[in-house]
Amino acid sequence: MDFALSEELHALQETVRRLAQEKIKPRAREIDLTGEYPEDIFQEFRKADLLGLCIPEEYGGSGAGILGLTIAIEEVTKYSNVLGLMLLLTRLPTGPVMIAGTEAQKLDYLPGIAAGTQRAAFCLSEPGAGSDVAGMSTHVIDDPEVSGGVLLNGTKCWISGGMQADWLVVFAKSGDPSARHHQNIGGYLVRTDAEGVTRPRVDKKMGVKGIDTTEIVFDRVKIAPAQIIGGGFALAMQSLNAMRPIVAARGIGLAEGALMYAAEYVKSRAAFGKTIAEFQGIQWEIAKCATEIEAARLLTYRAAWLADQGKFTKEY
Repeated sequence: MDFALSEELHALQETVRRLAQEKIKPRAREIDLTGEYPEDIFQEFRKADLLGLCIPEEYGGSGAGILGLTIAIEEVTKYSNVLGLMLLLTRLPTGPVMIAGTEAQKLDYLPGIAAGTQRAAFCLSEPGAGSDVAGMSTHVIDDPEVSGGVLLNGTKCWISGGMQADWLVVFAKSGDPSARHHQNIGGYLVRTDAEGVTRPRVDKKMGVKGIDTTEIVFDRVKIAPAQIIGGGFALAMQSLNAMRPIVAARGIGLAEGALMYAAEYVKSRAAFGKTIAEFQGIQWEIAKCATEIEAARLLTYRAAWLADQGKFTKEY
């Protein structure tokens, strides 16, 4: 059993760490205060080839996998949760395409994400159906004008990156929208410039303001057969399961960032003629945090390693 990162992953870690310190750290507070989308950092990610970490090389990505993206997000999120989310959004909407998309769909949708010429979002949650996926009301009906095509109707909410997205993965029901049958749920690829797609509202949030959370409405949006992804409800769950290590990486990065700031503070805060870093009780708390972060990192890296092997189903 080898716990060391490969040379490639170690080099990736060093590259992202340097970028985070030089580009993200000076901008993090301003991004939080203004809530403006950090296009400049997106372009830095693009120049550093960080937008296709999870995407296979044959589709324009670097093939670093979920573990590679996990490592990158951990480094970035030490300074900004917003920028960790930006990297996360290179995998969340592309996951269904990579897992169950046709070769034509992969060639059509993945290279633009890896190159930074397109952005995407994942549309699952609704006003009355968050974690209760079977309760969704967004649905499709047959398109009378296109054989095998459908018309998409409904509303999705809390969609991260929805305002910036060029295309969406949307999960919706076929048949009766009130029926709670998992087998009726399917995935659909939708361009945001398609007729009938509107984004009427951006949520006001307490944090992570630099990337919008959006409501997206679909009104008889035409979906061609080539835009339908196989896999159904299971695809939605598999896509989310494969994301768990990537989400966890944001938590680890935030914890590491908090510990860094705490360590800096205790070395400068004077009390009773010395810095509080010299008090054993403070040292205990710092050490406790460090060990808990290390344990979380090991668990997350292992989960990412398993996910890269396709072991993200309930059997594992």
